[in-house]
Amino acid sequence: MKTNSLHFTTFPNLVRMEAEIGKFLCNFFNGEKDSRGIWCPGGSYSNITACIAAREHAYNENFIK
Repeated sequence: MKTNSLHFTTFPNLVRMEAEIGKFLCNFFNGEKDSRGIWCPGGSYSNITACIAAREHAYNENFIK
């Protein structure tokens, strides 16, 4: 198999599944109506992404100048 299962045109059901799981988790953790999420393939990538998201949130809330 020479296709990437993460590409949305190859397996559109995975895109739908990701959206449904993301919506479920946002509701489960009492996220706001406009809550979003991303799918991360591994632990290191997830940790780096979380750090970047926290930094951006702090900039937006003026915790960091």
